[in-house]
Amino acid sequence: GILGLQTRVCSVAVTDTRFSSLRRAQKLLREATDLLRAADASIPQVQLEDCGLELRHDFFGEEYGRYTQAGMTAVRQAAGATGLQLEGCYTGKCAAALLHDLGSGRLEGQRVLLWNTYDAQGSATTGNGVDYHALPHKFYRYFESDVQALERETFDELR
Repeated sequence: GILGLQTRVCSVAVTDTRFSSLRRAQKLLREATDLLRAADASIPQVQLEDCGLELRHDFFGEEYGRYTQAGMTAVRQAAGATGLQLEGCYTGKCAAALLHDLGSGRLEGQRVLLWNTYDAQGSATTGNGVDYHALPHKFYRYFESDVQALERETFDELR
């Protein structure tokens, strides 16, 4: 990587292989590196092979945006063990992969960071303090009712 750190990134796909691929990751890396180098030419050109990136599809599930049983189990375990509140799609699936790898011994002796990219506190306001009632009425259902079958069962259990 740019800083010369010995790190490995394990990315857990939440889309199918048409959208999550190493080819697409290479394109994003090239674009990000170009932006950084435009600001500071001393930043080295980084190749995907230099990044230690692993892209996993084994926790994706059946379709984009759908919770999985493994992901929701990980959400419950994180909340029960640490009080950490994760959402079920993105960080839930990532936590499921992490728990699997911890249980298999794959991460033995390594320092691991779970990057929680989403704050799932849930309230009547959006993330920037705007009341969702300011949105068009057709969006209310996303704030007022369950969107997925696994949602009620898991989040009722956590309350």
